[in-house]
Amino acid sequence: MRRAGATASRFAAHKARTREIFHILSGRLEIHTTREVITLEGGDTATIRVDVAHGFVNVGSVVSKLILLILSA
Repeated sequence: MRRAGATASRFAAHKARTREIFHILSGRLEIHTTREVITLEGGDTATIRVDVAHGFVNVGSVVSKLILLILSA
């Protein structure tokens, strides 16, 4: 999905209690919110509150592939 070193745009906050589930198929991503920074690698899954500004960056040396689900409250 993202080439090595690529940064996704910053995304505006979703409505209250919205979550995004990131499942990393390959590569390494950092997910940034105003609350935290989480690093995920291939095989990792995390659920992140996205009712704040957020974005992600490929911090690995290869293309990252992921599945992203958005769960609205």
